Amino acid sequence: PGEGEIVYIGSDYTISWNAPGFLNVDIALFKGQDLLLTIEQVFPNGGFYRWNIPEGITEGRDYSIRISRAGDPGQSIRSDMMVIRQQGETSFFTDKRDGQIYKTVKIGSQWWMAENFNYQCEGSYCYNDSDSNCLIYGKLYTLEAALKQAPEGWHLPSDQEWKQLEAFLGIGQEELDLLGGRGRFSGRLLSSGGGCGFNALPAGYFSWCKNASNHLQYEADFWSSTYLEDGRPILRILITRSGKVIRHWPGCQSACSVRYIKNDG
Repeated sequence: PGEGEIVYIGSDYTISWNAPGFLNVDIALFKGQDLLLTIEQVFPNGGFYRWNIPEGITEGRDYSIRISRAGDPGQSIRSDMMVIRQQGETSFFTDKRDGQIYKTVKIGSQWWMAENFNYQCEGSYCYNDSDSNCLIYGKLYTLEAALKQAPEGWHLPSDQEWKQLEAFLGIGQEELDLLGGRGRFSGRLLSSGGGCGFNALPAGYFSWCKNASNHLQYEADFWSSTYLEDGRPILRILITRSGKVIRHWPGCQSACSVRYIKNDG
C-alpha cells in the first residue's frame, strides 16, 4: 500500500514487495509501531500475497504491512502508512416506474446508487444497441435525459457532491477543483470490487464523433449536473487500471452512465 491509501475491511488486496534473498517471509499488520496481526508465517517469497482484510480490525490510520525474513523480524521491510475503513451501510430501492431494484451504498454521509441506472426513456441507449450490455452495464444517457429521469427521492449529483465523495476517498483539497486526473488511489476505490461499494463498471459511452459506442471495458463516464463557466458540463471518468478520478468536460461523449445520489445525502 502507498502512503495514505484507503483500504476496506472485507475486500481483497494484493500485498506486493521486493525482498531478494529471503527464501520465506512472515507477513504482519502493524498499527503504528505495534504488531496487530500476523497474516502469514513462513510464506514462500514470491513477491505478492492476496489478502482479504478480516472483520474485527478497527477503522483508523497508521496501519502498515511488514514483510520480514521468516523467523527473523530484524530483517524486514515496511510499507507506507495506510487507512483501514469499514464499508458503509448498504440497502436497495425500487424505481416505481418499472419495478427495477437498485443496490445502494452509504459512502461517508452520502447515499449513492451502487449500480448503473437502467431505465428505458427517450435519450437512453444500450452500448452497441445490445440489450445484454444494458443488463450488465446499465444504459447510457444524454445529459438532458439524465437530468429529467431521476427516480423519486434521487437526483443527478452536482460537481460539489462528486467532490465530497472524492474527498472522503482520499483526494486532497489541493486537487479537488482541478481538471484532469486527480488522486492516486480513489479511482480504484470507486471501481468494481474497490471496497467502498460504489462498484463502477467500465460501460464506455456513446461518441458523437464516431456516431458509435466506444471504450467498453476501458472507461466509465458519469454525468454531473454542473456546468463550467463556458457552458460545458462536467464529467467524472474512471480509466481501467488507473487510480485517478478524472474531472473533465465531454470530448466526444454524448451519452454516459448515470449514478444518482439520494436527496438530502
